[in-house]
Amino acid sequence: MKPFFQLLVVLVVTLRSHADPNFKIHAKKASSDYPKPDAAIMETVQTYISWGSSLGKTMPDCQRFQNIFGVNRSWVSPFAGIEYYAYDIDKTCQQQLAMNLSWHAASLQEGQYLYPFYTPRNSYIFWKVGFVWNAVGESNSFREVFNRKQYDFTIITTLWFQIYPPNNVSYIFNAADIFWPDTEGKLPTVLEELVDNYVSFLGGDCKTWAELFWSDVGMVTVSGDDTEYFGPAELTDYCSKMVYMWSSYVHNIHDRSYSADGYSKTIDHVAFTWTRTGLYQGRVKTDQILTVFDIVYDKTPTADLKISSAVDYLMPAEE
Repeated sequence: MKPFFQLLVVLVVTLRSHADPNFKIHAKKASSDYPKPDAAIMETVQTYISWGSSLGKTMPDCQRFQNIFGVNRSWVSPFAGIEYYAYDIDKTCQQQLAMNLSWHAASLQEGQYLYPFYTPRNSYIFWKVGFVWNAVGESNSFREVFNRKQYDFTIITTLWFQIYPPNNVSYIFNAADIFWPDTEGKLPTVLEELVDNYVSFLGGDCKTWAELFWSDVGMVTVSGDDTEYFGPAELTDYCSKMVYMWSSYVHNIHDRSYSADGYSKTIDHVAFTWTRTGLYQGRVKTDQILTVFDIVYDKTPTADLKISSAVDYLMPAEE
């Protein structure tokens, strides 16, 4: 954080504490009280991005790749084929990856940072995780991948888990790679504006902010929050709550990506990572967030892009 911004935040806290005798900086629940993605989850992520290959190997191991998925499973990715949606992971891996590639390597970004999604009703067990990674590779001598011989993509992926007792072993039941081969890591202007309007709450214009969402069924879900904010009234309430709790903040957008439907080629998801730093309930706080939008087109003549649902993956706010 810049020194000037630190000084500004401290000044705001001091002024509020003198102006309002009821203003207090409450004791917060330590972030260490929340469970973290463990070594097993990290290993699953590493196996996923390498498509099952072991350390030092550069070709997919499709059986090992499939083994990290549960029985009820799906894999959504341009790498999964023309439909971008696969249930038979091993077969799809063999036909779309092993057959087409001469090599593949992958690495996580952000210091191997995982963005968790927690559900309080389940005792703060997280069951979804998002992350950013790089996929690099080359097609074999007689094929091309995405109309190119070599690829280098930044991908934002979300994994949803099923937990099987009695050993609480977690398996993936849905994996989604959000990227489009021709984007070069950029978003169209209309999506950049949608992202900026979402993270800024339009300067606190909460009624207008709710209009970023589709009709009466748009919604927001946030890691660690037990409420699904559904429809214009609840979205307006959520915006008002956030504007009140974050009395001031700055934000920076980092990685950006989007995906498109395999048939219509229309945009269906937008994902981005960002940081929010500011004064949260009387204390300086920084959130690292990965947000995913489901996108729909409204029925106006201009077919404007709207958010069907927004999901914020992050460590929950301390209590």
